[in-house]
Amino acid sequence: MTALRTGEPDGLSAAEVDRLRAYGPELRRRCERLAACGIPLTLEHGDLWPGNVLVDDATCAIIDWEDVAIGHPFISLAPLIVGLGMFQPRLSSPEVTQRLERAYLAPFAGLAPPERLLEALRLAGPLSFVDMAVRYRGQRPSVVRLHPWMRDLVPHTLRLALAQLDTEEGTRPTPPRRAGR
Repeated sequence: MTALRTGEPDGLSAAEVDRLRAYGPELRRRCERLAACGIPLTLEHGDLWPGNVLVDDATCAIIDWEDVAIGHPFISLAPLIVGLGMFQPRLSSPEVTQRLERAYLAPFAGLAPPERLLEALRLAGPLSFVDMAVRYRGQRPSVVRLHPWMRDLVPHTLRLALAQLDTEEGTRPTPPRRAGR
């Protein structure tokens, strides 16, 4: 619970923790539905922050592959979206996110119809933010001292997952009541 920073400034509230727990079955269903979309597992970067994408007029290179894993390819977008919001706020907007998503989905066009790709991306959205929180929850204190913004990353990404889940019609659960309330 330390990484959630419950009760601390910018930490998750008890109500947010309850909502996350209540979404557990929905997140599991999303994993199953995402797997059924037919998008094959691939190399998943695991750390696709904007700073790990080097671009100039002629080329593009993606660096920092130390967190690579085999996984669903749509999970990689979370750090890119979070990083734009944190470090490039002028580039962070729904329009830019949609452009990134369209560009990201383009190479997968031969694997599934566009509507299935969009559905897979929608299913992966909250899962990608939860995955990011899991990856960052155990950061070494020495790394967090060098990058203090990491301290708030777990609650921030879990809030992004909650926001996506909450806005999707019909998926919002009723959190269980805590004992003693």
